[in-house]
Amino acid sequence: MKKGLLLLMLLYCSLLASAQIGANAGYSYIRAESDVYGTWLIELSSVVGVNYWFRLKNKRVEFFPTLELNSTKISNDQFVMRDMTLVSGYLNTRFYVFDFQGDCNCPTFSKHGGSFDKGFFLSIAPGVEYSNTNIQTKDDSFRFKAKEVMPSISVGTGFDIGISNLLTLTPYTQFRYAASNDTRLERWIVGINIGLRFD
Repeated sequence: MKKGLLLLMLLYCSLLASAQIGANAGYSYIRAESDVYGTWLIELSSVVGVNYWFRLKNKRVEFFPTLELNSTKISNDQFVMRDMTLVSGYLNTRFYVFDFQGDCNCPTFSKHGGSFDKGFFLSIAPGVEYSNTNIQTKDDSFRFKAKEVMPSISVGTGFDIGISNLLTLTPYTQFRYAASNDTRLERWIVGINIGLRFD
């Protein structure tokens, strides 16, 4: 048991020593449509997440496996929605279209060229959403609970700002779509990612 834990710790440290990890936070605007409870517009719910970074060796295509949490509450004249929680896992893939060949396997801060050319990217992110929704009327005459797993896809854009070889700030925006048999979710997300690179 102790040897297994030691091996896991060594593996973790070796990955950490040659990788970039990050955390993101932002806000989302959600349009939720259901065959059961109709359409909802949810403004400015909070989003937080963590990610890991790796890239292609010879092209400026970078991958960010991401785990994210989006939680919100909403009410209107008829319904009260409580604890709509979305847990997302997705592979965010960034294409640096103005620096596709890249000049080094190094942080944005150390790359040659103009800030816009080396920092701007387009992204696509296939993934999966876990949705936990609880809705009830104010007079308690109707209750609805659902837990669903839905495939999702998102597209977006952003801009890396290299603060140092260790630190990169990335403002970004995404449109994410997820659907199941009964539910469709559309989300506009605006946020910032803080990336730390240890190699």
